[in-house]
Parts: sequence; structure tokens; C-alpha cells
Amino acid sequence: MLAMATKVLNDYSKALAALEPANLGFAQSFLPHSKTAIREATKTALSHLGTAQPQLREALQRGYVYLEQFVPDDDAEVLMLAALPVQVVDSNGAVSSAIDDVQSLREGHQLNEIILRIKSDMARALQEISNFS
Repeated sequence: MLAMATKVLNDYSKALAALEPANLGFAQSFLPHSKTAIREATKTALSHLGTAQPQLREALQRGYVYLEQFVPDDDAEVLMLAALPVQVVDSNGAVSSAIDDVQSLREGHQLNEIILRIKSDMARALQEISNFS
């Protein structure tokens, strides 16, 4: 059980290392295992770790919370579009709109709902893993 948890967490850590940390959220399809499997692996590792190695415990807890930034792929696409510049300058110096819907997307409720859900889920995960540990 610990060996499988270690493999899941190693795979997850590699996925995290490949991400751009400034993004608000990421596509769930990028995860190497299901969120449930990663949560269970984290809890298994923390259980076996006990109170030893506080830095490793903290890293596992942080990874547990970060997991909530992985959202359904459609939501991740909304977050990605919202991060695009509204205007771009081409090599000739001409200014144009990157994507017509970007500004309306930024002003819309969908983006806000996704961000609020991520924040709420991260707060819940922090409370959950703090209570577990």
C-alpha cells in the first residue's frame, strides 16, 4: 500500500514540477492519477510518516491543497483564455484583439465562479488535511 502511494505521489510531483505556477488552475486531464487516488496516497504517506520529517509532511500537505487547482478541462480552458492578453502587438507594431471573447470572459460570472470554487475547495482541503495530520 505504501509502495503504491509512493508511486502515485512521485507521478503527481512530476506533474506539478512541469506546471507554470502563476496559473490559476489546471486541466484535470493533466493529472497522472485521479484526484481521489492522489488524496488517498497523500493520507497513506502522512500516516506512515508520523511526526518525523516536518518538511516532507508540509510538502505533502501543500500538494494535497494544490490538487484543488486541477479543475475540469472546460474550466481550465476558461482560466487559460482569461489569462491571455486582451490586445497583442504584432511584429509590425499593429495592435489587435487576441481573442474577441477575452474581455467579456473576464467580466463574466463564469470566470469568477471557477476562481471562487477553486479558493473554496483549497480552503476545505487545507482544513481537511490539517485535521488529518
